[in-house]
Amino acid sequence: MEHTPYLPQVREQYENFPYPLRNPDDEKKRLYPTTIECLDCINYYCFSGKRDFTKDFRALSAGGGTGDATIFLAEQLRDTNAEIVYIDISAASMEIAKQRAAVRHLNNIKWIQASLLDIPSLDLGVFDYINCSGVLHHLADPDAGLAILSNALKDNGAIGIMVYAQYGRTAVYQIQELMRIMTRGEPDKHKKLAICRSVLKQLPSTNWLRISAHYNPIMKAPTISDDFEIYDLFLHSQDRAYTIHQLYDFVEKAGLQTIQLFPQNDPEGMRLYDPSSYLKDSGTLDVIRHLDARSQQAVAELLHGMIAKHVFYAAKSIPTFPKLENLDYIPFLDILSNRESYLSLYEVVCKSTERVSIFNEQTQKRLSFVKTPHAEAIFKYLDGKRSTKEIFDAILASASAQKTRPSYPRLLEEFKLIFDALSVHNWLFLRDPKVHPFTSIPDMQKRVAQLYMD
Repeated sequence: MEHTPYLPQVREQYENFPYPLRNPDDEKKRLYPTTIECLDCINYYCFSGKRDFTKDFRALSAGGGTGDATIFLAEQLRDTNAEIVYIDISAASMEIAKQRAAVRHLNNIKWIQASLLDIPSLDLGVFDYINCSGVLHHLADPDAGLAILSNALKDNGAIGIMVYAQYGRTAVYQIQELMRIMTRGEPDKHKKLAICRSVLKQLPSTNWLRISAHYNPIMKAPTISDDFEIYDLFLHSQDRAYTIHQLYDFVEKAGLQTIQLFPQNDPEGMRLYDPSSYLKDSGTLDVIRHLDARSQQAVAELLHGMIAKHVFYAAKSIPTFPKLENLDYIPFLDILSNRESYLSLYEVVCKSTERVSIFNEQTQKRLSFVKTPHAEAIFKYLDGKRSTKEIFDAILASASAQKTRPSYPRLLEEFKLIFDALSVHNWLFLRDPKVHPFTSIPDMQKRVAQLYMD
């Protein structure tokens, strides 16, 4: 079923250049996590920390490509009755995703080769969560695409979306325009690639791609031999991007609201869209404090200048985030962490004096926070199993606490400082005590590696 004049071109591109290129055999060695498909993150921001993913969870990967989000969701939801539905126009991309699932022995995925524009005719039902990453901006009518996804979403569900950001892709769009001029009338994709590779090798130092690469690794020119990356970046037949204001209008037109914007491994973490991350003068900050939230985020985007992707959750109504003041909730480290991570963090805190300094390998940024009087005790009992109340009770029962006599409010004040410092990089979350703990990525991968042990 052809919905738009450009669709055959886009399908042809991804049949020839599945993106991102993945080797299914690599699944034996590593798991590719995607930013917004971590169940701990989905639960915290989209379901108030209360969603039990072991029971009747349905997820749709709309435009699943070579399978990063699909495989990651399916691996996390292994051994549950959850269903993941994959849909993509490219048979070549879907075959790679299928092979990756086979290597992992995943059998909780339903495979459909079709356009996401076909969803209304496929009788798929509605979903708790929809992933649509890097897809909508390649449609001739992104509004129609997002409206279809909105209609396929449960009233209390959420969508994880990535679309391109206008200002941070300035260099990309300059090269795209250059390629349109230089390859006009050239039908051969490999000849286009050869021209593009040659140009990338010869870019002068004044070119914006060369300049921006110094400040933003995301904009670093791809390896000249990486045909798939080069074609997707610089030779794509359909590509658009959004400013913050355009993004909000786009989401709201589909009957959705933007829940949370995420960093792409940016040193500012969740403060990426906060103007106070860049403006320190109180007088200047006073100028923008009267602006609404989206306008302040628009200011931050322009100040940063290099945000290349907008990654965010959207829903039909904005859920409430878990509150630290609810002492029955369980604080826990992100899905990258296992039992050893809690112990390592405790050791770092014990060795610290006035400030605790932790290096974030993902963002290559060192975050720090004041070492409060009971920081060591908090991290001693923080294990991803105890509730905040149980942590505080354990501290109050300890011998050292008898000397300082802390109160619940005092401990909560200290813990808030710690939580804010770690949650800015999504290192620390809260969940309802009824929700099962999440399996860590290292433990998930160990399980797969055991399948191939000699």
